[in-house]
Amino acid sequence: MSYKTTRKADQDIIDVYVYGAGAFGVEQAERYLEGMVSVFELLGENPYLARERSEFDPPVRVHPYRSHTIAYIVRDGGILIIRVLHGRQDWERNL
Repeated sequence: MSYKTTRKADQDIIDVYVYGAGAFGVEQAERYLEGMVSVFELLGENPYLARERSEFDPPVRVHPYRSHTIAYIVRDGGILIIRVLHGRQDWERNL
């Protein structure tokens, strides 16, 4: 299986990198992003690893990565990552 990202998720990832580079340096931001991509790949290979959260419409699966949470749905042939949000962000408003 594989993973794809939505435009919103792409922007979330860019925002994470830009913030991280400014706050912690480019090298740390790149390491953080590499780790995040590794989790995307893990979820693509194991799409049911995270439990489904039916309180969201449509239901999504959420999986943590350090300070962020990856929200995705299972699709034929892989997963679609719909958002990558910081743990302090308002999930209901952003999903």
